Amino acid sequence: MVWSSDSGKYIICMSDAAVLIKARGVRIPEWTLKDNSAALPPVSPVKPEGYPEVIQLVPYGSARLRITEFPYIDAELIEDIIR
Repeated sequence: MVWSSDSGKYIICMSDAAVLIKARGVRIPEWTLKDNSAALPPVSPVKPEGYPEVIQLVPYGSARLRITEFPYIDAELIEDIIR
């Protein structure tokens, strides 16, 4: 349910996620799927691959691929990628 300021009450949201978060992320090749879901995150810090890209995150109950924990990347590795 989400609050609608137009109607002044909560409404049920049946189609899309009520909240979307856009962030920048970098692919981590060793992080894979397990049983059609995200496997356990690799031990941090991880080595990324490629350039940062915009990703879209949705609330846990609104997604098929469920991730509750993200590994972190060593900031020096990102600087090397960007250069």
